[in-house]
Amino acid sequence: EEAKKLLGDPNFFNYLENYDKDNVNEAILKRLKPYIRNEHFQPVVVEKVSKAAKSLCMWVRAIDTYTGVAKTVAPKKEKLAQAEESLAKSKALLDAKRQELADAEAKVAELQARYQASVKEREDLEARMSETKLRLTRAEQVLQGLEGEQKRWTTAVDVLEVDVRNLVGAMLLAAGCIAYLGPFTSSYRHELLANWTARCKDLGIPVSEDFSLSKVLADPLRVRDWHAIGLPEDVHSIENAILVTRGRRWPLMVDPQGQATRWIKNLEHKNGLQVVKMTDPKFLQTLENA
Repeated sequence: EEAKKLLGDPNFFNYLENYDKDNVNEAILKRLKPYIRNEHFQPVVVEKVSKAAKSLCMWVRAIDTYTGVAKTVAPKKEKLAQAEESLAKSKALLDAKRQELADAEAKVAELQARYQASVKEREDLEARMSETKLRLTRAEQVLQGLEGEQKRWTTAVDVLEVDVRNLVGAMLLAAGCIAYLGPFTSSYRHELLANWTARCKDLGIPVSEDFSLSKVLADPLRVRDWHAIGLPEDVHSIENAILVTRGRRWPLMVDPQGQATRWIKNLEHKNGLQVVKMTDPKFLQTLENA
């Protein structure tokens, strides 16, 4: 009678649909076991008696099977939930560590960049220091050289001051040499210069004791060029060359060794010098065209 009333309840199917299968009382399951083990409590057997009872049998057996499976699965679900929770915590911790690692790597990269910049700055400073040392060394060398140059310039200034004081007497003696000393020998020239120097002093004309015609009227570079084209290097030959090049009158040279002739030819070669003799058949023509 109770079963018929229950089956006749209009909310019976809703009760079955909403039955809390996850929290079935253990006592109910124990009471249900004898029916589950009964070979006659099978949907195929029950169907022969009532099709409605077949569905209820299937539902009961399904609940029993579900609760049996749930007992096995529930711990696993709990362990799965715990594992998932642990995994989530581990992932969160891993993400935090990864972020810390990324921050550390960024800090390392920044420190590395600063280190490279410091190394570059140090190398630049070392290069500048080396360059500065080199400049200082060169400056010291220049200063040392200038010290020597200062001495030379001081000496040169002193010499120039003496030469300026003796300029009038030097020009007077040089003019006398050009005008009168050409025909004389070297020893007689020195004798005349000594007399002239003494006379200048008697007259109060400033003059150097060691007057030299080559120092007053000769350019050292030009004298070097004269030697290169054949002029002998003795003082007498240099004085003769000065008399020839500085005098206004045509020189008459006694040249038994031909040294003066070679020097004149080399000196005037670039000016188209023509060499003739009195016996040359074209003597007059050459003179006219010279």
